[in-house]
Amino acid sequence: IAGYRRDAMVRIVTEEVVNALSQEELASELTGVSVLLDGAAVKALGARNLSHLIGGVTAQPVPAADEYYTEDPLNKNLAVDRHGSYCAPAFKFPVPPETKARILGESREPEKSPATVLIPREDGTFIGLLGAGGFEWIVISSTRVQFIYNLLDEMAKHRLPALPVKPVQCNVIPRVDDAGALRCVTITNATIGNQPPFEMILRNVPENTAAAEWVTAENAPVKCELHRADGETRVMIPAIDAWDIGFLKLR
Repeated sequence: IAGYRRDAMVRIVTEEVVNALSQEELASELTGVSVLLDGAAVKALGARNLSHLIGGVTAQPVPAADEYYTEDPLNKNLAVDRHGSYCAPAFKFPVPPETKARILGESREPEKSPATVLIPREDGTFIGLLGAGGFEWIVISSTRVQFIYNLLDEMAKHRLPALPVKPVQCNVIPRVDDAGALRCVTITNATIGNQPPFEMILRNVPENTAAAEWVTAENAPVKCELHRADGETRVMIPAIDAWDIGFLKLR
């Protein structure tokens, strides 16, 4: 985490990150920027008496059970109303009364408790607490992926440079210049299945960019139309073969 760009929109923090940094480093890295922590990281911060860095919230393990999505507007486009946390440790987060928080997901066993929480800070940044341990689940549903897309984009104040409209089985890696303008997007499909074509939102595309080009190693470049509306640009990404990589070049 200490190697992240200082202007990162959101930092993702795991238990391993917490254990690797000193008290002073954690105090520096968890302030002044939005941070998303998993339950194990929240528990590790509590063990080091650093819960005050994340709104005084602590983590309590719960038996493997469903996390139910609340009626918060951030969840409006989710296909189902719950997430089974059977492939990762589950946590709940008792929120102190003085801490303002949006409850995005809740545990209902043995009683109703916050499971995924979004806390706004006075400096305009956010603390996101995800009600599970680890970000690399053995099994993850497309609804859970959409939930994380929604959460990260909300924490970034809808400024993520590149964001699939719907869940995909790919890594999306945007490249921006020093002024924040989007220059290209690298997309990798590190799975055994093909990724069908999908729509992606692009932000901060230079006004003089008229088109995009999709480039892969084995095929001729494909021209991709850019559709601009409401301050966003959308583009359709062609299908990506298993274990393949492509580059969206903005021209």
